[in-house]
Amino acid sequence: MDDGSFWIGDEHGPWLLHFGADGRLLEAPIPGYLNAGVRLLEYDLELRAWSGREWSYRLDSADHAVSEIVRDPFNGGDGYLIIELDTLQGPATAFKKIFRIHLSRLPEKVLTVDLLNITDPEKNHRWHGQVSFSVFDHRDALTDVGRRTRRGQR
Repeated sequence: MDDGSFWIGDEHGPWLLHFGADGRLLEAPIPGYLNAGVRLLEYDLELRAWSGREWSYRLDSADHAVSEIVRDPFNGGDGYLIIELDTLQGPATAFKKIFRIHLSRLPEKVLTVDLLNITDPEKNHRWHGQVSFSVFDHRDALTDVGRRTRRGQR
């Protein structure tokens, strides 16, 4: 936001949380909707109310979940990056992918990065050529997608 504040969606409530630039909670948590499936809901920041607009995100499998949804700063106003994954960790992990979506084009989604099979042809990272994020920090993966997008890579 222009004032340095930011909003976080917490799926466990679910709640929408508004924090100041200093990390302090600025207002009481705003309750969301509880339901089955992955629904993306719009909250109007000026009216401080749910707009009633919603979209449906289709998972590749009923056993998958979404762990992160972030605005895609390189691909338009309604563009987002979504990390879809299975619930497994380590060697048992079978599915962890980042998809690019546009709300105006759902249910279309575009595979951007398979986090279990990333090639680094320039060998710029510590894994020297190939990496599998079976257990990883999501922020690192999303940062790498941003760098690749700016350089025109996938």
